[in-house]
Parts: sequence; C-alpha cells; structure tokens
Amino acid sequence: MRFRSRNLSLALLSAGLVLTGALPAVAAETANSEFVIIPSDDVLEDDLYAGAVKVVVDGVIEGDLIAFAGEEVVIEGTVTGSVFALAPRVTINGEVGGSLRVSANDVRVSGTIGRDVVIAAVDVRLDKTSSVGNDVLVWAWDLTAVGHIGGDLTGSQHNLALGGEVDGDVDVSVGQVTVIETLTVTGDLGYRSDNEAVGLENAAVDGAVVHKTPLPPNIRVRALNFFGRFLVIVFLTIAALSIAWGWPDRTKRAVTRVRESPGRSWSSGALVMA
Repeated sequence: MRFRSRNLSLALLSAGLVLTGALPAVAAETANSEFVIIPSDDVLEDDLYAGAVKVVVDGVIEGDLIAFAGEEVVIEGTVTGSVFALAPRVTINGEVGGSLRVSANDVRVSGTIGRDVVIAAVDVRLDKTSSVGNDVLVWAWDLTAVGHIGGDLTGSQHNLALGGEVDGDVDVSVGQVTVIETLTVTGDLGYRSDNEAVGLENAAVDGAVVHKTPLPPNIRVRALNFFGRFLVIVFLTIAALSIAWGWPDRTKRAVTRVRESPGRSWSSGALVMA
C-alpha cells in the first residue's frame, strides 16, 4: 500500500469522528493519496483511516475501515471489523465482518455484512447475493432490497422495491412499495404511505400486512429534516475542501474544465446539489 502522510489526514479524521460518533483509542494506519489500495495479497493487521480520491480494498483489513473518498470506495476483499464510508459511490462486493455505516450518492451491496447496516444515500441496492446479519436502516430516494436481511428493515424511502428474505419486520415510510419478486417476511410487513403496495401477491408474510397513513410532519420532524440537510452540506464542503487541498493537480484540472465549459459545469454541479 503506497501513501504519503499529510496534515489532511487530521481533517479527514476529524470528519470521521463526527460521522462515527466515537473516539478511537489508536489510529494504527492513516493514509491519504489519490489512490489508497490494499492489494489482494496484503493483510493489514489494524484499523485503517483512509482519505483519497478512490479507496479500494482487494486484500484483508483486520480491523475497521474509515474511508473518505472523492470518487468511490470499493471493497472486494475482507474487512473483519466495521466500515464507515463517506463518498459519492460505495460498492461492497466482499465481506464486512462488523457493521456498515455509509453516506453516499450511490450504494451497491453484493457481498456479506456480518452485523447491521445504516445508509443515507440517493440510490441504494442490496443485490440478490447480499446478506446482512442484522437490521437494515436506510434513508434513500430509491431502495432495492432483494437479498437476505437477518433482522428488521426500517427507514424512509421514496421508492422501495422488495424481494428476497427479511427475517424480522419491515417497517418503513415510503412513497411507493413494490414487491418485484418473491419475498419472504418472518415478521410483519408494515408501511406508511399514501399508496397501496404493489405486488403483495408475491409476498409470503408470517405476520400481518399493515398499511398506515402518513403522519403530518410536526415541528420536530421538520427540524430533523433541516438538520439532516445541513449535515449533508457540511460533509460535502469538508470533502470538497479536503480534495482541493490534498490533490492540487486534480483541482487545477477541474478548474480548467470549468473555464472551458462554465455553463455545463455549473449546471452539472447544481444538479448534483439538487
């Protein structure tokens, strides 16, 4: 694994403490570069704090991974501990022994998560090959969950596509629920929505199917929504400033592209923020 040490690591670590909500006793490995890669034949026998444009784990991390990436975080290998990731795109094809905590635009899980999952993203997909040992909590615009969930599925989504197996309850607030393939729910299937679920004939529910009407947002819910948006802006600002400071050559290239096509660049940026 190649990396160069900079003070940027401290900024990324500070953001990580906010995201994880806990102070680690020791940060064994701290890496920041344009690319942080754990090759398939490498074993890192400790936690890794990584800040990069791209973080790729093909080998083994015997501890936790705390990653902040300008483009993506990809896990093809094994992380025996938990994963905390902040990046535009996060892909889990390998194995995470602990929990998964992610804030991203796009999240794909095809591998195994040993414990629970908490995700805040725009588009989330838990593929057929995915397996989560415990609960799954997702805030997303689109969520497709067609793998195995060992506990409850909760959260809030605009569109929820369901299939696979849920060993606990489903309790979500959604715009629309659609059962897109065979679904097995050991507990109750509850959803709070203005719309009736579609495809329930494909669902085998051991408990009750409960359709609840949406609650009018009170002042506390509105305050939480505002606070959530504020945190997103803070994290995006931290990520942008960290990339601009840590990788000046990449930033210069981005500035050149903006000058060449300012209208297109600003339109793309406004779309991302929206």
